[in-house]
Amino acid sequence: MKGRRWAEYLTAVATAGFLPLEINELLDRVTILRVLALVHHVAILVWLVWNKHLFGLQGGEATLIEATDWSEILESPTPASGRVIAG
Repeated sequence: MKGRRWAEYLTAVATAGFLPLEINELLDRVTILRVLALVHHVAILVWLVWNKHLFGLQGGEATLIEATDWSEILESPTPASGRVIAG
């Protein structure tokens, strides 16, 4: 988990990096498409930061690790519905 944590921060920063460009476009001319694009990017950024516990929100990485059910993630996969494929 710690090995990929940097990518979550990079994604959040990259997403936030487009906000000034979109705001600048809105200052130039307001259209429904530009407003929707801005709202969409802000919603993605908020979801990403909130759900991934980035920048210390919701207790940071420690609470993310506590809230994760590792046994469910790490258990071995089972065949789909016990079906047998005849060959």
